[in-house]
Amino acid sequence: MRRARKHANTIQLMRKRKSRADVGDDVLRASRDGEDPSFEVLEENNASIVADRIERLEKIISLKKEAIPSVLDDERNEMETAKKYAALLERVDQRIAHSQNYCRAVSLTIFCIIYAVTLLWQVDNDSTCGVEIAVINNIINSLPGGVQGGFLSSTDDFWSFLSGSVLGATFKDPQCGDGSCDIPTEFPGFGRFGCIADCGRYAETTTISVDLGDFIYNEVKYNPSKQPCSVDSPNPPCQYLGAVNRSVTTSPKFKYNIYSTTMGDYLWDQDVDANTIRRVEVPDGEFQLYLYQTQKTSEAVDLVDIYQALNTVPSTVPARSAERDFDYGDPREYLATTSALISDINQYCWGPNQAAHNYVCDWHPSLDTTITALASYGVAGSVLMSTGMRKTSTLAEVNFCGALPQGSLGLTNTSNRDYLRSLAIACPHRRRLPPPMTQSLSESAGADTPRAVGTGAVGSRCVAHSQCDQSVRDPFYNHTGLFCARSSSSVDYGTCAYCAFCQADSAGISPCLAQCGLVGDAPECISAARLVADFQCQSTFNFSVYRFNPPGQAPTVVPGSQPTLPELTQHNLLVGPLMITQVRRAHVPCSDAGNGPLRALVNRTSCLGPRDGSPFGVDPTYLPASQTYNGKLLMSDAYNVSTEVRAISTTASSGTVFTKMAPYGFFPHQYDGVTFGPKEENLISKADVDTFKVYFDGVLTLSQANAMLSYMQDGGFIDNQTSSISLDMITYSSDLNLFSILVITFDWQDGGSISWDYRLHSRRVDLYTLGDAQRGLEYTSLVLLGLFMAVDLRRFYVRLRSAKLGSLFSFDTLLEWGHWALMAYTWATWYRLCDKAASFRMLTQQDYWVLANPTANTRMLQTNSTSESSFLALHALVTDYVLNSSEHYNALASCSLVLFVIRVLRSLEFQAHLGVITRTITAAWSNLLHFVVLLVAVFIGYAVAGHLIFGHEFHDMSTVEDSMVMHFWIILTFDPTIFYDQTRHAAPEWIFHIYVWTFLVLCGYLLFNIFLAILVDAYMIVRQTAILATPLHEDIAAVVTHAAKALVLPREVFVSDWDLRRRLVLLLNVTQRQRAVLPRRRQVLDLLAAALQHNGRSLQLPGGVEITGRVLRALAKTPAQDPQASAVAPLGGEELADEDDEQEAWVEDLLARYSDPINAAELEAAVVADVRAESLKRDLSTYRVHQRVHDAVARVDALLDLVAAKVLGVDALDKARAAAPVRAISNSSAELLQVTVLKARDLPKKDILRALDPFCLVCLTSDPRNPTGKHTYKTRVVTGERNPEWNERFMFPLATDSRTSPLLSLVVMDFDKCSVDDLVGVVGINVMRDVPPPGAPCLEQWFPIQADPPLKSAAVLLRLERLGKPDPSLPSDPPPPPSPTPAAPAPAAAAAANEGASGDGAMELLSVGQGDEQA
Repeated sequence: MRRARKHANTIQLMRKRKSRADVGDDVLRASRDGEDPSFEVLEENNASIVADRIERLEKIISLKKEAIPSVLDDERNEMETAKKYAALLERVDQRIAHSQNYCRAVSLTIFCIIYAVTLLWQVDNDSTCGVEIAVINNIINSLPGGVQGGFLSSTDDFWSFLSGSVLGATFKDPQCGDGSCDIPTEFPGFGRFGCIADCGRYAETTTISVDLGDFIYNEVKYNPSKQPCSVDSPNPPCQYLGAVNRSVTTSPKFKYNIYSTTMGDYLWDQDVDANTIRRVEVPDGEFQLYLYQTQKTSEAVDLVDIYQALNTVPSTVPARSAERDFDYGDPREYLATTSALISDINQYCWGPNQAAHNYVCDWHPSLDTTITALASYGVAGSVLMSTGMRKTSTLAEVNFCGALPQGSLGLTNTSNRDYLRSLAIACPHRRRLPPPMTQSLSESAGADTPRAVGTGAVGSRCVAHSQCDQSVRDPFYNHTGLFCARSSSSVDYGTCAYCAFCQADSAGISPCLAQCGLVGDAPECISAARLVADFQCQSTFNFSVYRFNPPGQAPTVVPGSQPTLPELTQHNLLVGPLMITQVRRAHVPCSDAGNGPLRALVNRTSCLGPRDGSPFGVDPTYLPASQTYNGKLLMSDAYNVSTEVRAISTTASSGTVFTKMAPYGFFPHQYDGVTFGPKEENLISKADVDTFKVYFDGVLTLSQANAMLSYMQDGGFIDNQTSSISLDMITYSSDLNLFSILVITFDWQDGGSISWDYRLHSRRVDLYTLGDAQRGLEYTSLVLLGLFMAVDLRRFYVRLRSAKLGSLFSFDTLLEWGHWALMAYTWATWYRLCDKAASFRMLTQQDYWVLANPTANTRMLQTNSTSESSFLALHALVTDYVLNSSEHYNALASCSLVLFVIRVLRSLEFQAHLGVITRTITAAWSNLLHFVVLLVAVFIGYAVAGHLIFGHEFHDMSTVEDSMVMHFWIILTFDPTIFYDQTRHAAPEWIFHIYVWTFLVLCGYLLFNIFLAILVDAYMIVRQTAILATPLHEDIAAVVTHAAKALVLPREVFVSDWDLRRRLVLLLNVTQRQRAVLPRRRQVLDLLAAALQHNGRSLQLPGGVEITGRVLRALAKTPAQDPQASAVAPLGGEELADEDDEQEAWVEDLLARYSDPINAAELEAAVVADVRAESLKRDLSTYRVHQRVHDAVARVDALLDLVAAKVLGVDALDKARAAAPVRAISNSSAELLQVTVLKARDLPKKDILRALDPFCLVCLTSDPRNPTGKHTYKTRVVTGERNPEWNERFMFPLATDSRTSPLLSLVVMDFDKCSVDDLVGVVGINVMRDVPPPGAPCLEQWFPIQADPPLKSAAVLLRLERLGKPDPSLPSDPPPPPSPTPAAPAPAAAAAANEGASGDGAMELLSVGQGDEQA
C-alpha cells in the first residue's frame, strides 16, 4: 500500500508540472492563432482597452517566463542523466566482463585439466617406457651413435649388428643340461638327437656300425699281418699297399651319411669320412645310406695325367656330367680318381724318392695296378646291426665301382687284359715313357754282377736277363722266367722281375720283349668313352631297422608341442618373423661429363637409377667357398634351371677357372619360388613390390638363424646396388597387453656412407584400461567441447550481426576456432584408433611363420606365399595402429593440449597479475617482430655460409636445413663438442676462426641478449602495472563475494551487476522510445531531473561523470524487467526522500562497489606526471620563443656590425669593443640581476655521428605573456665538448614591484650548421625565492638540466647575484650590446623556429605552466 501511495503521489506531481508548463503554451498558441481578442486592442485607439490588454499580456509573459526555463531545464537534465547512466552502464559492463573473464578462465582451466587427465588415462607411458627402454638398451645402443642415430663404417658393422645384437639376442639354441626339457627342441635323447641330461634316454634304439673304406683302406683291412711283403714272404697274401701316401689335392675324399625317416634328419650332423668305423644308435624306421665324393678330383687331375696313367686318348675322356658337386660315381670323376690312385701307387713304388726297394711293389706290376684300380672306385664295406650274443646282421653291403667286370682280379684274370686290348685305338702321338721299373737294362751295361748267372730271384740285382732265375713261374701269367728291369735308384744295375712288369719303351721296342714276349704289354692307347660306356655306380643304399615296432610302423620320437617363441627383450615375445627388407637401384648409364676425358671415364662406369626388382645374388649352398656349401644338393630339385640359374665363374685350387651354373639367391617379393612365377594378385603387397625380403621365423634356433645369415652374406645380399635396408620387429607383451614395433633403417647414400635411424613405438591393444571411469571422462570432455563451441558460435553470430568484422578475424577468434577444430579432429582420430583396436584380430602364431622349410639345406629363404601375405597384412595393421595412427594421435593430442594452455594464458590476460606472460609478449610484440626479422636474416646467412664451408665434411651441416638446426643448437647450448672438432678440419684455419667467433659473438651473445633485453623491458613495464593493480586474492574474493550475494540475498537488499545492467538498459531504452511522445518524455526527464539532485555521497566515473546517491536511489526503484509504457516506475517526486533502510544499504553497496579505491602512490604518480607535463610545455614554449628571439637578435647584431664598420671603421670598432663595459640593462626603478654562466657537465650527445657543440640562451621574464622578457643573451658555441666552459656574465633589470616572481630561464642548445639547432635541456630558476637578496653573498650552484627523457647527471653551474639599483649617472635603457658570437642561425633553423613557435601559442603554453606552478 505504501508503494502504491508513493506511486500515486509521484504521478500527481508530474501532472502539476505538466499543467504549469502547458498554460503558457496554450495562451501563446491561442494568441498566435487569433483566438485571443487581446491582440485586437493593439489595433484600436481606446486607451483603456489597450491598457487592459497590456496588463493581460504582461501576465501571459510572466507565466511563459516561468514555463520556458522549466522546459529548458528538462531538456538539459535529460541529456545529463542519459550521459550519467550511460557512463554507469559502461562501468557495469566492465565489471560484468571482468566476472565473465574469471568464469571463462576458470571454465577453460577446468576443461583443460579434464582434457589433460583424459589424455593421461588414454596412455600408459610407464609400461611402454619400460618396454622401449629395454629395446633401446639391448639393440639400439649397440649401433654407432646410440639413440641419436649415426653412421656405419662399413657393411661389416651391419652384419655384426645383425648377428650379435639382433639374432644373438633373439634366437637361442637349446642348452642341454640346464635342467629344463624344452620340448620340441629337447626330448628323450639318443645319439646326437634330444637331450639325455634334461629329458632322459630314449630306450627303443638299436646300435648299428658302418665300416666303409676306399681301395687303400681295404688293402689294410684284408691284410691280416698289415706288414709289407719281403723276400721271406713272396706269396700273394702279402699284397699290402697300406703304406701308399695319397695326395691331398687328388684324393676324392669319400664321405657318407645315413638319413632317418623317423627323425627326418641325418644321423650325423656332419658327413662321415670313409675309412673309419662308426657306431650309432638308431630308432626303428627306414634309412638311406648316401655316399658322396666331396672333392672333385677332375679339377686337380688333367687329361694328360689321365692319359699317362690309363693310356686314354684325351679327346675321348668325357666331361663331368654330375649336377651336384658331391655326386658319387660320375664317369669323369671315376677316371680322374683311378688315374690319381695309379699315380700314387707308382710314385710310392717307383718314384724318385724311393730310398730302398719295397718288395710289396714286386707284387703290383703296372698293368695289374691299372686293372685293379679301374675296378676299385669309391668305397666298399657294410652296414651291420648288432643282434646280441656278439652276432650281427648285414643291413647293407657296399662294393667298389668299376668299368671292368672282373677288374678286382687284376692280371690273374686274362679277360681283363683282353678287355683293355679291345678298347685300343690309334694314338694321336707316341706315348710317354713308362715308369722306370717297366724298362729293361741294356745287355751291354758294364757293371759287376752281384749274383751268379741264372740264380737271381725276384728283386735281386742284375745287369742282364741271364743273371735272373729263368725257372721262376710268373703268378700273373704263368710265364716261366724273370727279366732284368732297370732300377730307379741306379743306372748301373737293375733288379730281377716278373715278365708282367715288361712294357714297351718309347721306341716301341723293349729289350725285355725278347725275354718275355708280349705277356706284360698293354695297349698304347685306349678309348675312355668306350671304357666308361657301361660304368654304373650305386650311391644310395636303403635298409630298415624294426626291433621294437612292426615293420612299416615308425615310432614317434619327438613329442608334438608348440615351440617356445623367442623374446626380443624380457617378456616381449617376437610376433611373426623378424623381417629384413632391401630396396635396390638399377644400374643405368651415367650422364655425360663436361669434357672428353671425363666423358670417356663416365661411359665406362654405371650409375644407380630407379628401383630394381630383378633377381640377384647366388645361392651360396652351391658355392664351394661358402660356409653353407653343400655339394650333395641337386640344383634342379629346388630351382627352375631355365629361369632361376645363371653362369658364374669359380677358380679351383690349381688355379683353373671353371664356369658353372648357380641359382639366384634372392628374388623380389612378387615372385613365387614354388610356382617359379609371379604370385597371385591377392598375395602381393603393393607397397613391397620390387623389394627383397628375408624372414627369420620365431621357430628358428640360433644355429639355423646363423646359417641363414651366412646364406645372406655369402650370397651377396649387400652389393653396390643396395639402396636401403630396413629391419622390422613386432613384439607383444602378454603381461601388459602391449604391442611394440621397431623399425631400423639403414641408408646406403650415394657418397658412400651408411646412415641409420630408427622408429620405436608401443600401444596397448585395450585402450580403455580404466573402464567406465575413462569412458565417462571422455564423454565429459566431449560435452564440454560441445558447450564451448556453442557459446563461441553464439558469440560469432552476435559479432556477425553487429557487423564487427574485425573481431571475426582477430587472433583470439582464430585461436579459438582453430583449437576447437583441432580438438574435434583429435577426437575423431581417437575413435578411429579405438575402432582399429576393437577390430584387431590375429591368426595363430603358426600362420605367421613365413619360411617354407626352416631346416632346408638349399633355398633357405623360400617363403610360403599365403603365410607371407598374412604376416604382411598383420605388419601393415600393427604399423598403422601402433606406429602411424598412434603417433599421429599423440601429436594431435599434444598440440591440442598446448593450444589449450595458450588459451588459458590468453584468458588470464585481463588479470594484471595472472596475465604477465601474455601481456609481456603483447607489449614486446612489435620489437620482437623487428628483432626476429633481423635475427632470421643473420641466422640464415650464417647457416648457408656454414653449409658452404663445412657441409662437405660435417654431416650436421650437409644440408641447409641441418645447418640451421645445428646453428640453433650451438646458440642454445654453447657446447663446443658438438661442432668444434667436426668443423675445424673442414676449412682453412683462418676462415674457421673468423666464422665461429663472429657467429658466437653476433648471434650467441649480442642478438640473444638483445632478445632477452626486449622481453625483460616489456616484463618490467607489465610488472609495474601489475604492482598498482588490485591484488589477486582481493580481486577473486570480490568476484566470489558478489556471486554469493547475488545467489543468497534478495533483490531488495542487494542488486547484482546483471540486475543493475538490466535496469540501466531499461531506462535508456524507455528514454529513447518516449522521445517521440512529448508527455512521456517530459515525465521521464522530470523524474531524472529530480533524481539527479545531490544528496550526500556521489559516485565518480571516468570522464568526469558524477552520479549522486539520489540518482542511485531512483535507480533502485526501477524494475528489472521492461514494463509497459504506462507502467514506468516513477523515479522522482516528493516521495523520493522517504527511502527505507533497504534502499540505503542497496545504494551504499553500489557506491562501495563502483568507486575506485584511492591509491596514494598512484595518486602521487599522477600528480607528478601532470606537473612534469606542464613543465615540459612551459620549457617547450620557452625554447621556441628563444629560437625566434635569437634569430632576430642575430640579424640585428649583424646589421649593427655592418653599420658600425661603415661609420667607425674596422679598427676603431675593434677598439671600442675591447673597451666596452659589461653588458648591463639599467632601470631606475629596478634592481640588477647578474648572471654568470660558468660551465656545464655530462651533456648528452644529440646525434650519433656528430659531436656536441653546446651554447646557452639566457632570458629573464616577469610577465607570463612574454616568456623571454625584454632581453635574451647567447653564449659562445663550444665545439665538440660535452663538459663546456663559458665563464660569460650577463646583467638583467629586475623589477621588484611585479605581482609575479621573475623567472630566469636558461636553454642549453646543440649548434647544427646543416639543420635546426637541437634542444639539450632547460633550467628554470625562481629569482625571488632562490636568489639571495642584495647585499647577501652570491649564489653559485649546479642546477640540473630538465629534459625528456630525463637526464641523469647533466647540470649547469651558474653564479647569481642580486645587485642594488644602478648608478643614476648611467644612461637609462641602453640598447643591448651585440652577442659575443653573432653568427646567425641557418635559414632552415629560422624558418623552423618561426613556423613552430607563434607568440600567442608560446605565451599560452607558458602561462598554463606558470599558473600551475604558482598554484
